[in-house]
Amino acid sequence: MKHFIHYISVWFLTLALASCCDKEFLWEDSPLPGCMFRESCSVKAVAVISESTWILAGEKTEYNRIPFFITDNKGISWYEVSSIPGEDILCLQYSNDRALATIKDSDNNFTCYLSDDSGNNWRKIYSLFSSLPPAVKLFSKDCIAISSMDAVIISNDGGHSWEEVHNDTPACIFTGFNENNVILTSDHVRKEWNTLVLLDPFNHEKDTVAMELDAHIFPNGSQDLLSWAGRRILPIYSVKEHSLYKISEIHCKESYRVRPYYVHSFRDHVYIVIGNERKPDKTGTLYASSTHGLSWTKIRRFRAGECYFSTGKEDLYYFDTDGILHVIQPISQPDN
Repeated sequence: MKHFIHYISVWFLTLALASCCDKEFLWEDSPLPGCMFRESCSVKAVAVISESTWILAGEKTEYNRIPFFITDNKGISWYEVSSIPGEDILCLQYSNDRALATIKDSDNNFTCYLSDDSGNNWRKIYSLFSSLPPAVKLFSKDCIAISSMDAVIISNDGGHSWEEVHNDTPACIFTGFNENNVILTSDHVRKEWNTLVLLDPFNHEKDTVAMELDAHIFPNGSQDLLSWAGRRILPIYSVKEHSLYKISEIHCKESYRVRPYYVHSFRDHVYIVIGNERKPDKTGTLYASSTHGLSWTKIRRFRAGECYFSTGKEDLYYFDTDGILHVIQPISQPDN
């Protein structure tokens, strides 16, 4: 009886989502005239400050520093504002007048930097050594969460002090984020995939969701949507009322195991770049959904060296390997 109620709930959830997301869209990929990044380094990460002002992190220089650039005209022109020592940048975020950058050096040391002036100046807020990159989220101007192999730590004063709030998950946890939670799953080595933890970084409250399968979460969580690695098939699940509901699958032609590499969502529009599980930033495919993950359309192949980002709306931007800025837009199909 319990399983029957579960499947009936899934059916009603899918029907409800489909009824409010039944509009069909096509996607148009267009280069933006005059919008290029012409500096000597390639684009590694972009964060949006406002509709026309963006901050960009470039590839390391010959002096092993990560340069930062600003545009105030949507990518038409850029000027360098600062640099940070390091080998690579793992993430660049902007929220509530603050920018956050996570930098990796050649010895697998990871350092988080915070800027209060749009990347002109940076201060170091946390460093750690790890064989796996930590997951970092700037939730608000003062609230920052870092999840590593050992624990989840939270700062509520802009990185000046830290508190450990979760350490009872086995090592090698996978971490994702949505607007209000740090999302954790258990150790893939020990096969302890029985729960999914939702951690509220503001109130330090925990909630658990029942799980049945291996899980890898969208890297920058898409509201209530989750997914994990698979061979040729990427399952898409929705979290509703402390349970996971499978709502769709993405069928890939790649022979290797795939996982989400980049995700952006705005209302019912969801973009997901699926890449190789071991080297997701090297090759993959971009898919899009206008039905909040119920159905998917293949858009284009993802190439090593491309950088995807969004301005918080339904459009998706990316720099190609030549530094040319493109926009992918959903185009509504006319009613028959």
